[in-house]
Amino acid sequence: MMRRWGMAALAAGLVLLPACAQQEEDKKITIQFNVSKEKKAAEDGAPPPQEPAKEPKKEQPVPSRQAAVEQPSSPAPPARSETRPTPQPEQARPERQATLPPADGAVLEAIRAAEKALERRDADEAIRRLSQVKTQAAGHPPAYALLARAYIMKQNQRKAMAVLQEGLARFPDEAPLLYMRGFAYHKAGHPDRAKQDLLRALEIAPDAPMALRARSALKEIEEGRPAHRPRRS
Repeated sequence: MMRRWGMAALAAGLVLLPACAQQEEDKKITIQFNVSKEKKAAEDGAPPPQEPAKEPKKEQPVPSRQAAVEQPSSPAPPARSETRPTPQPEQARPERQATLPPADGAVLEAIRAAEKALERRDADEAIRRLSQVKTQAAGHPPAYALLARAYIMKQNQRKAMAVLQEGLARFPDEAPLLYMRGFAYHKAGHPDRAKQDLLRALEIAPDAPMALRARSALKEIEEGRPAHRPRRS
């Protein structure tokens, strides 16, 4: 059995051996043909055929960020400057006393003398002293108040009202004159005018010595009662 298998393998090897030899022979023939071809081309002076070289692809330049930044841009429009008006400082309102003319020595002496005369209840002396400087004292509100007070003390309401009207025409916001005219209107039976003057006086000088009496007079006006006449000492 083993012998039979060995004979079969030997027969197969004998069959394949010619085929392999034939392949080797074909390769040798092909190599010899190419070599003879190249020698003939060299003898004729023609270079052996070469494959055409491929051209390298041209890369498109990519713009860098720096180049983009360096490109000149269109100039920006100038910023609009807003000019705001400079606020002007508020001017201080001139005080009422600043409009008064300076009082000379004679006027001041007459005013002090009239005050002392009224403290003694000497109305005639007060009127006399103020009358001596009537022209110079016309620009001073205390002179009007003292003179009206002197006429009220003498029970001369008509002259007292005339002095108060003249003083308020020159100094409409003088609180003592408003208080005195309000009391005079209340005593004369003119409650509406009295109320108007007294309210205005309380608005200007709510802490004045005559403010308490003014509130009492306003209460009488609201209740419809006549003016209260204080007793004389």
